[in-house]
Amino acid sequence: MALDSRRIQKNFRKLRNIFKNSAKLRSPQPVHDLRTRTRRVEALLRNAGIDRGRGAKHLLGDLRPIRKKAGDVRDMDVLTSHLLELNIDRAGEGDCEVQLLEHLGEERHRLGKKLQRAVRKNRAGVRKRLKHPSDHIQSMIAPHASNTHRKRRVEAAASVLELVSGLSEPKTLNRTNLHPYRRELKSFATC
Repeated sequence: MALDSRRIQKNFRKLRNIFKNSAKLRSPQPVHDLRTRTRRVEALLRNAGIDRGRGAKHLLGDLRPIRKKAGDVRDMDVLTSHLLELNIDRAGEGDCEVQLLEHLGEERHRLGKKLQRAVRKNRAGVRKRLKHPSDHIQSMIAPHASNTHRKRRVEAAASVLELVSGLSEPKTLNRTNLHPYRRELKSFATC
C-alpha cells in the first residue's frame, strides 16, 4: 500500500490554515478539527520516524499543549451536547439543568480563551515548522528518494505490517476492550 502524498500534505496544510484562521476557534467544529489534525500530524511525525529532529521536537512540543487545551474545550462541547439531549421532566430538575448549562458555558468560555492565547502565542512558529516536516515527508515519498529515505520507507512499511497484524487482536470487541482498541488505532492514524 503506497503512501498518498496528497493526503499527508493535506493534514499539514489544513493544520497550518487552522493556525492562520485561529479566530474561528470559537465554535465547536473548528476546535474539533484543530484537535484531530494535531493528533494526525503528531502520529504522522512519529510513524515517519522524523520526530527526533530538532524542528520536529519543537513542533511536537508546541502542538502538545495546544492539543490538550483543545481537548478540554472539546470536552465541554461534548458535555453540553449530552446535557441538551437529556429529557428531564421531573419537578425542579429543569432549574438544575439550566444551572449546569450555564456552568458548562462559562467553563467552555474560560477554556476557549486559554486555547486562543496558546494558539496566538505559538502561531508563527508552528506554521513555519509545519511547512518543514511536510517537505521532508514529501521527499521521502518521492520516487527518486535517497537510500536513507528508501530505508525509512521500508521501516514505515514494516511498522504498517506490524500494525495490521496487531489489529487482528482482539477477535471480538466488547465494552472492556473497545476503548483501548480505539486508542491504539488513533495512535497510528495519519490520514
